Amino acid sequence: MDNYRIQQLLEKYDRQTITQEELAELDQWYDAFDEQPDDAHLRSLHTPVKYRLKEKMYATITKTAGVPQRRSFALMRWAAGILLLITSSILLFFWQKNTIISSLVKATNVTVAAPKGKLVKKILPDGSQVTLNAGSTLVYNQFFLGDERKVFLDGEGFFKVTKNKKKPFVVQSGGFQTRVLGTSFSVKSLPELDLFEVTVQTGKVQVEGRNELLAKLLPTQRISIRTGKRPEHSTVYGKEYMLWTEGKIYVDNQSLEEIAWRFEQRYGQKILIEDPLLKSLRYTGDLTGLSIPQALKIINEIHPFEIHSTPSGPVHIRKLEK
Repeated sequence: MDNYRIQQLLEKYDRQTITQEELAELDQWYDAFDEQPDDAHLRSLHTPVKYRLKEKMYATITKTAGVPQRRSFALMRWAAGILLLITSSILLFFWQKNTIISSLVKATNVTVAAPKGKLVKKILPDGSQVTLNAGSTLVYNQFFLGDERKVFLDGEGFFKVTKNKKKPFVVQSGGFQTRVLGTSFSVKSLPELDLFEVTVQTGKVQVEGRNELLAKLLPTQRISIRTGKRPEHSTVYGKEYMLWTEGKIYVDNQSLEEIAWRFEQRYGQKILIEDPLLKSLRYTGDLTGLSIPQALKIINEIHPFEIHSTPSGPVHIRKLEK
């Protein structure tokens, strides 16, 4: 086949006007091309013919290999762009979904606050019960997500925990954690008094500090912790320590500082003890139903001190002047 005929067939092929017979003729020539002893025949072709032949060869090779022809590259780029857009949209959707879920989880945190002068009782999502002393706050997630049933306590609370061995109940109070499976116990977290205390009524409780186990407590056992001091372990007899859950004020070897805190929460009036030695004095007794002046009068009969107060201001307790 001469060069003119080849060029003619290639031009028809490019214009897509080639007949089936002409296409068979061109394919036959192309198939015989591999049998040429050298490329002299190819070199004799004019440049346009060489270009079209190259296109034909490329199309045939890619067709045999299962690779799309170059004419479809634009389509492929367009499809890749669409795929990238879809993928990006999907990723954005899931990112937004996770962000929304995260926001919803944060939004479902429940805060329970007991105002001064009032106890608050609450049933938690797992059926556990908590009684908050006046002036105390509890925060927890409505769904108890994760491997723990975790609550955050500031103040004093008594807990009756529903058993769930697979999901421990954890009370986070400052830098301390009280971990249980199912039991009843009280937690006292009073940063203003530098006091953290756990007392167990039933079951077993594990108390943890910062990355360390501080104690495993059984019924009637108590641990009291203050900054810079060794934890104090003691045994509690009776249930007087729980009487506050009934609205009573019973003190059992408690400091004047803590007694003052209890009356502050009950009546909303600040009590300032200006002498460190007076703060550490300890008392035991039932002060239920007494006003602040009445309670301080009784205590003053045991350890005399000066009391200064105004109807709208704080109560000042000072050491007696000699």
